[in-house]
Amino acid sequence: MDSLLLREKVYKNLAEGIIRGEYHPNDILNEHALAEAFGCSRAPVRDALAMLSAEGIIKTLPRLGYEVIAISESDIRNALDTRRMLECGLLEKTASVISPKKLDVLYEFVAQGRTDDSLWDHWKTNEAFHLKLASYAGNNFAYRLLQNTLSYLKFAYGQHYWDKWGSEYTPGTTNYHEQLLKALGEGDLHRAMENLLGDIAHFY
Repeated sequence: MDSLLLREKVYKNLAEGIIRGEYHPNDILNEHALAEAFGCSRAPVRDALAMLSAEGIIKTLPRLGYEVIAISESDIRNALDTRRMLECGLLEKTASVISPKKLDVLYEFVAQGRTDDSLWDHWKTNEAFHLKLASYAGNNFAYRLLQNTLSYLKFAYGQHYWDKWGSEYTPGTTNYHEQLLKALGEGDLHRAMENLLGDIAHFY
């Protein structure tokens, strides 16, 4: 397998393991042990661990490996504040360039959200909706910041509510998304903003 693809595979497996609670806060991740578990050399494991470290999900422990960082309630509040600032600013720009075609694309995520049968699937659909909405603002720098913030919050949610990932799931509401899009279509930025903030608050 191509080294880049292997690195991405290892990263994805480690990331999902942390989110799903297979690796808990303060657990030690050992490069050699992980390479054996994944049946690969240490290079892709090292690269994947470095990526998680750069995201603030794990930290280096000299001579031991990497420790899964315990994300505090304060960390979550700060990340949510960052998310609100980013998305509200981007929504103002998006509102000025939104079109029926772009709204149709966003409504497809709403439809998908109604059929999601797990919390994990709903999370992915919700994340994709918000990133697509933000992308229409045309600010790639802010988009990447939002992408990183949503990724961080995904890990945070996994740590605090990991036991719900595999439990019986009642599909999450898409009402905020629908009302947000309706407001955008009608040119009502204030109402769109209210629904955006409501959606962010509701999901956590």
